[in-house]
Amino acid sequence: LLLLYEKKMDSRLQDSPAGRKILNRPMQYLLAIPRERVLVWAIRVGVLGILLAPFVVSGLTVFPNIFVKVIYFRVLAAVVFVLYLFLLLKNRSYLPRLSPVFVSVLLFIEMLLLSTFRGINPERGFFGTMERMEGFILFAHLFLFFIVLVGVFRTKREWIYLLSFLLLASIPMGVIGLLQKFAHLGLYFSNPGDPRVGSVFGNPIFYATWLTFIIFLALFLAVYLRGQKTELPRFFQNHSWKLFGFLAAFNLLMLLFTGTRGSWIGVGTGAAFLFVSGVFVLRKGERAKEQRRALLFGVFLVLLFFLFFLLFARLGYFEDSFFLDRYEDWWAQLMDPGSDSRVLVWELGLKAWKDSPLLGYGPESFSYVYDTYYNVNLLKDIPELVFFDRAHSKIIDMLTAHGLLGLAGYMGMYGAALYMIRRHWKRNFSSSLALLVAALLVAYFTQNLFTFDMLGSYILFFFTFAFIDVLFREDGRNQVSSTVSPTNGWAKPGFAHKIALGAICAAVVLIGWSIWEWNIRALETSIHITAAHKDFGEGKADSGFYHGEKAFEAPSFLRHETAYYVSEIVFGAARLDSNQEKQTQERFSAKLREAAERLEETTKKEKPEVLHMRSYLFLAQIYQYLHIVSGDSQYL
Repeated sequence: LLLLYEKKMDSRLQDSPAGRKILNRPMQYLLAIPRERVLVWAIRVGVLGILLAPFVVSGLTVFPNIFVKVIYFRVLAAVVFVLYLFLLLKNRSYLPRLSPVFVSVLLFIEMLLLSTFRGINPERGFFGTMERMEGFILFAHLFLFFIVLVGVFRTKREWIYLLSFLLLASIPMGVIGLLQKFAHLGLYFSNPGDPRVGSVFGNPIFYATWLTFIIFLALFLAVYLRGQKTELPRFFQNHSWKLFGFLAAFNLLMLLFTGTRGSWIGVGTGAAFLFVSGVFVLRKGERAKEQRRALLFGVFLVLLFFLFFLLFARLGYFEDSFFLDRYEDWWAQLMDPGSDSRVLVWELGLKAWKDSPLLGYGPESFSYVYDTYYNVNLLKDIPELVFFDRAHSKIIDMLTAHGLLGLAGYMGMYGAALYMIRRHWKRNFSSSLALLVAALLVAYFTQNLFTFDMLGSYILFFFTFAFIDVLFREDGRNQVSSTVSPTNGWAKPGFAHKIALGAICAAVVLIGWSIWEWNIRALETSIHITAAHKDFGEGKADSGFYHGEKAFEAPSFLRHETAYYVSEIVFGAARLDSNQEKQTQERFSAKLREAAERLEETTKKEKPEVLHMRSYLFLAQIYQYLHIVSGDSQYL
């Protein structure tokens, strides 16, 4: 339909009898479309599918709000990149152009790769874990996504369409959140009793980090479209800026419902940056002075109202609310940071970083760092069975995982983006639009001082940098027109063309193999683990044991986690009924012993200096249970 719509816009076909005949025969038209245009449209549809990745949830896998999202993204990003490679073979003018942002993103990815292979567990650092699904492999696919964006989406009009699609997708996301909040529906595996809203992300923090991008991008589009009448379809052309202004306010409300204070601080800091820069830096003259006074007076009134609100709440004139509780808890932590578990974990992370300052410990290493540098004094504020695999601060996570080099690469991306905005905004946008994009970067960086990323925010992070890379160029000559001349491509199928074709075919084979080995097989393992859990819960022991055995056929990078989760499932099923028949009990004990041996084997494969506290504690519980059941002292 999109292809037909675009073709109907072609006046040359409309004006000719042959063209009108083609338009009246869609199938003949589809067969006659140039292959380059088919590839471009396929890539566009694939990118739209990637932007919808947060909606992908499945109860058939472990961690239903995380695991299948990342599998979906990695497979789709790889497929889109393969299409992009064939597009380059057709026309090499789609190659991305060098810019400060592109170079900074490339250097950041290289720093991550270096720290991954220099880390304490390169395999885990490369592939990540089932619970987080991050690792270097995720960043590699995000980089492929970034390359496609800057290579194919070259015009302002294309980016307006992309932004519109993304922002309209926030409506069903918010509706799901409202149903969770007020109808107390456990949609998308949420907890109906949780006052915080997580929408399709399952975790309010992940939803809030995604909303930070959406709020500022909606404001950007509303301000931009207020003076534009030709960028979007007619049915909402006249009032589109009002629509996106409403979406900014709507998503700001959803941000409040998440109860994520780090994102509140981030958005507030971005808004403060926007106002201060707009009023005190850019504007000059007598009128600007009056506006500054009015702004300061307005800030004073807001603060005064807020203070009176808190005072009356303290005096009991208002009922306690969720927002007040979150706010008061926030101040309590600020007054006594030593009792906040996050602050204690930050201190632990910084202590560990000092022992490996340059390259850190590699991706997905914080659980090891936490186990190694754990201090018994932490028991006062952190329960014994609580384990941290993130510092809950992106900056400290970057330091511990990738060291100073990784953090320098991360900060370099921000520096390059702000440099391009500052240097080239006059050629493409107004000062207010440039400040909105800069405010987004400020807000996102500030919130990440207190939170960490997952797939949804990572996609929009690289999406935003691609947006800046394309639309804040030095001049229009750095942008390639969406209509590409054949002379820009491989004009003659000579030796260079054959080399390029061979390289692309090799890349396609490698990507196809990675899709099967790193994604499809991983998905199959996750499905078997979930099926085993379900079957044991329903009393279907035979089917549960079958799925458990199938799960042990996992790829090597998932075997330790598979052994842990299968052992946990069998252990729970064995203890579920203490009145089992002797034969059944012996069968469960044998299977549990086998699962524990596999877990112990995979745990001991780690480097000696790296503790894996969670696995050892769980093994102790299993062996204690086996001793009680069998009376065999060898388990002690």
